[in-house]
Amino acid sequence: AGAAAREWALRLCEGAPLAQAAAKRALRQAGWLQLEDAITLEAQLQQDLIHSQDFRDGVAAFLAKRKPEFKGK
Repeated sequence: AGAAAREWALRLCEGAPLAQAAAKRALRQAGWLQLEDAITLEAQLQQDLIHSQDFRDGVAAFLAKRKPEFKGK
């Protein structure tokens, strides 16, 4: 179980830092928001991420079948 948890944690660390931060924010607030407000927050976070350099590189990397180089911008 320890090796599997470590592998999972390492995979998470490779993710886009802006997306990870947005997910953490949504999770922290989820327990305190009404459903409509949580959906609004998620939509706003997604909108913010779509305009990021990391999003553009992630899409380009996917299309080029290469690993993305996230910079947190």
